[in-house]
Amino acid sequence: MRPVSPVEVLALWEQGCGQSRLRQASLLLARWLEQPVEAVSRLSIGQRDFALLNLRAALFGPELAGLTVCPACHERVELRLNTDDLASAPSNEDGEVLVVVHDGYEARFRLPTSLDLAGLPADADPGANRQRLLERCLLGVRRGEAVFPCQELPEAVATAIASRMAEADPLADIQLTVNCPECRHRWEVPLDIVSFLWSELDAWAEHSLTEVHLLASAYGWSEHDILDLSPARRQYYLRLIGG
Repeated sequence: MRPVSPVEVLALWEQGCGQSRLRQASLLLARWLEQPVEAVSRLSIGQRDFALLNLRAALFGPELAGLTVCPACHERVELRLNTDDLASAPSNEDGEVLVVVHDGYEARFRLPTSLDLAGLPADADPGANRQRLLERCLLGVRRGEAVFPCQELPEAVATAIASRMAEADPLADIQLTVNCPECRHRWEVPLDIVSFLWSELDAWAEHSLTEVHLLASAYGWSEHDILDLSPARRQYYLRLIGG
């Protein structure tokens, strides 16, 4: 993984504008991991998010900050965490087949990927989409010699499969524990690194393009030359022109 230059980041941001979050994640990781988009789209969700956390650290540093609202007293609460404090890289391999044996059923399945999530209707009921996702990932179910379709899978077996998925891919659902400083209420919020990182890229791109406009207007430099300047030198020139 070689460093991503500001010129490349801006090009990726432009390419991803207007795309779905899943597509944006795949575009970023394809460059970061130096693999085709199709290949990174087949990473498990935990593998994908681990790579995005590393990309985020490379671009903006390991410290993440955000705001949430306490569900009890509605106070705004600041969140801060370090990517180094999160779980280590998932150990599962791409396409690895997992097995759960429960109540006499033997289920073979793989972990969900971005391609699986992209195949779910955005306006569908969450319960229906969970069933669709299970159907996409399930490779086969047997009980003795009998083969069972996914639609006839008992709820207890489906729950066991979901638990095994979470155990095998812990970064697929990152939950942050939050304590409200006002009312002491304690709850969990999910960390959606895909949306978080793209929001940061949006803000960075807007700020960078403003700087490019100011410096190009003052000195006639090209966008590429301005983005190639270090942040310190760019800020120095901006101070000189009062930007």
